[in-house]
Amino acid sequence: IASTITTFNSNNATSTTPSLSQEEAAAEAMSHFLLSNFDASSKETLPILFKLIDNLVKNPSNPKFQQINLSNNAIRNKVASKNGAIAFLESCGFQRGMDMGVS
Repeated sequence: IASTITTFNSNNATSTTPSLSQEEAAAEAMSHFLLSNFDASSKETLPILFKLIDNLVKNPSNPKFQQINLSNNAIRNKVASKNGAIAFLESCGFQRGMDMGVS
């Protein structure tokens, strides 16, 4: 299991459905997340997902925001453990990996 998820290059974005655009893939991943996890704990997950993306968009060259530590307790419990959350991040350009650098 990967301990990190790293970003962010528009060329990195992948989808389980190659014909989808990056925006469509993100919408599909978010829909999957919401359909599979919309409960009390999901209310904590959505703001975290949006904050991770917002931090990166506002600070694209800051290495601190280019990698998410999946072994962090809060991230593991509130994001990584939620069905569809990692797929959403991947659809936004993050990649799973072990100590991966930004390409």
